[in-house]
Amino acid sequence: MKENKAVSIVITLFPILSVYGLYGVDFGTMAVICVSLFILLKKEKITLYKSPLQILFIYIAILTPILLLSSHICGLDKLPTVFRVFLRYGKLLILLFLVFNLGINKYFKLDYAFKVMKYAVYINTIFIVIQWISYKFLNYPLINPLLPFGINSDGSSFIVTFRTLYRPSAFFGEPAYLAQYFFIFLCYTLFAPNLKVNNRIIDTSVAGVGIILSTSGMGIVGLVMLLIVFLFFGIKGRIKLKMIICIILTGLVISLYNTNFMQLILSRITDGGAIESRVGTGYKIFGALPLQFMLFGCGFGNVPVGVYLDGIEYSLICIGIFGTIILFFLLLKNLKKSVFWIKMLTLTFLGLLLISQSFTATNLIVYFTIFNCVEQHIVKEKLINN
Repeated sequence: MKENKAVSIVITLFPILSVYGLYGVDFGTMAVICVSLFILLKKEKITLYKSPLQILFIYIAILTPILLLSSHICGLDKLPTVFRVFLRYGKLLILLFLVFNLGINKYFKLDYAFKVMKYAVYINTIFIVIQWISYKFLNYPLINPLLPFGINSDGSSFIVTFRTLYRPSAFFGEPAYLAQYFFIFLCYTLFAPNLKVNNRIIDTSVAGVGIILSTSGMGIVGLVMLLIVFLFFGIKGRIKLKMIICIILTGLVISLYNTNFMQLILSRITDGGAIESRVGTGYKIFGALPLQFMLFGCGFGNVPVGVYLDGIEYSLICIGIFGTIILFFLLLKNLKKSVFWIKMLTLTFLGLLLISQSFTATNLIVYFTIFNCVEQHIVKEKLINN
């Protein structure tokens, strides 16, 4: 069906589409709205669906306006303008409502979605290799051709040079976003059942090259951890094969560690760069909030301007302790009931919440659409077997 393909393409490519836009509205949001209208116009009646995110949706929808006004009345420091917050809040509600409550995600087909994602990963990796070769051998930093449509008009988030370290990110906003997207693909290609061995090797290698050349420290660490988990849990038996792979991985890590390329990445992470700017600041801000805001949050998107927050810090400040508990409950449910590759994807998302700003409308839509799709498939299989 056309609807299935359209929804699968839009949701799968949403993290890339949301990087670009016109007049302040990103293409990802435009695409979701257009596809939703197309599907709704074909329906004779509108039906609201139950969704795992419904509790969180209601929590954010009702409390954000109240908490937003209360926080500004209380005069909390460094908060953005009310208009700016309502833009973030409105975008989140529109997307979550259309995708989950109106059941647009019901048209999402997992197999087709990962075919689309495979193309996206391959294209971005090819372009990132071209960017790297251009800079390495021609000393020319190749600019993203879609840059004029970027939400960040100055382009600083697309290509960043730190000291002598060139950080290409293909068609993503920055290397960290590329790594986050590639992690979804890696969890599927490494741990999903019934995939051919050759396909696993090729797909993992392509995604791995893209992550490494992006110089994302978070991406490289995550890649190594996923490969280690696959070594011990993805390959059943075959102790000799595991030992060979382990030796090869160890050799690769040692070889990479001794290169100038990797030393520059490590120096960025350890010498007052990535880690220092990402850890602890948000918890200090959260700890200084009045009790009611600690419990319920300041409202979605109502965060200090110019401060980097990881996913948990962002969640605590926006939706408070109660909202964060709801979010974790929804995620932990997957660890208990779902298939192994979804458990790995859930653990990956939980890890990203600890070290990167991953509590966004984009990630909620992509991750929970995949979670919901697999959950529905498991329920159908149980009904058939019974």
